[in-house]
Amino acid sequence: MKTLKRSLLAAAALVAMGTQANAATGNTAVSFNFPDIVILHYVSGVQFNVPASVFGNDAINEGTSTPALTFTDPTLSGDAAVGVTVTGGPNIANLQGSINNAWAVRGITTSGNIQVQIQVTAATATNGTSTVTILNPLVSAPGVTAAGTIIVAAPGFAAGNAVIGNVAMGLDFSTVTTVGLHTGAQYSITATAAP
Repeated sequence: MKTLKRSLLAAAALVAMGTQANAATGNTAVSFNFPDIVILHYVSGVQFNVPASVFGNDAINEGTSTPALTFTDPTLSGDAAVGVTVTGGPNIANLQGSINNAWAVRGITTSGNIQVQIQVTAATATNGTSTVTILNPLVSAPGVTAAGTIIVAAPGFAAGNAVIGNVAMGLDFSTVTTVGLHTGAQYSITATAAP
């Protein structure tokens, strides 16, 4: 019996030693390769609610009738010769609209920069024959002058580091003739890895 116990203990010791003797460790290197990745955040629709004050005062004094009215018999009618000058008022064919915080970009690029471009894809918003026209759209970002195409530093993927930008555009209200919603105008923003 003692011999059997000794044999079992010896065998267990050999198995334990054999297991340790056959252990091996290998190291595997792990790497990640990223292409240019640009993520664009944008709003899919914007509505401008235009107040009457955009078009000037409700009552505009065009001055005294010159010359003085000359009445003729029998109707006693005369011509006040009013002219619609809106002196100092807005030029409704060239108003400026802006949309702050209209887009954002994040990502990584080989050049370290992201190019952001805006273009009008449908210039007019309509309501029947009444139209509003978008002109000369621009994008801007903190520290970057407004232009049709701008370059911003690629900030990485973190949402907290995203570059947030604005949109500005000319608005021509000179052919608006109808009350109500005018729809159909559209601009597009494209973000790509800058060359």
